[in-house]
Amino acid sequence: MDATRQAGIAVRRRILVAAAEVVTQQGLEALTIDAVAATAGLTKGGVLYHYQHKADILRGLAEAFIEEFERDWEQELELMPPRRFGSGRVPRSYVAATTRVNTSDGLSAALLAAVIADQATRRLLSDRVQVWYQRVVQEDGREHLGGAGVQACLAADGYWVLTLLGLRPMASAPESLVLAPDDDRRRG
Repeated sequence: MDATRQAGIAVRRRILVAAAEVVTQQGLEALTIDAVAATAGLTKGGVLYHYQHKADILRGLAEAFIEEFERDWEQELELMPPRRFGSGRVPRSYVAATTRVNTSDGLSAALLAAVIADQATRRLLSDRVQVWYQRVVQEDGREHLGGAGVQACLAADGYWVLTLLGLRPMASAPESLVLAPDDDRRRG
């Protein structure tokens, strides 16, 4: 990847982090191109070069989340040898990737606000989540959401949302005890 492309990616990430800061500190209604530019330390034109509208920023938040989650999921899947985990690899790796999602940088909270407020962002994320769950359902060998793997993924997603909302049901327990698959998942 050339330096110009890397710089563009870094600026887009900076814009999204600034947008998340605006949303988490001032609310979604305060999210404007001007507010993002000021928070990111960029000119309005610098933001507009990458994101022409507020809706583009919201979509960018969703796309960044999707890309990061899918990368984490594939990395977790690679760490789980098929001979040890067999058909449980896909849901186990999904749960493990869910625990890796950074809820402290504000991007996830901003995404949650965007999903609530913006139908296009909600549709984008919803479509992707359907693909993820279809993958789990196919591995589970059932054509419905009743399989144990799907239920584990639903529980992990619920825990993630509760954490974002500051409603950790097991605040005294380390997250690794609540959600993480076996610690020895990397051994064959």
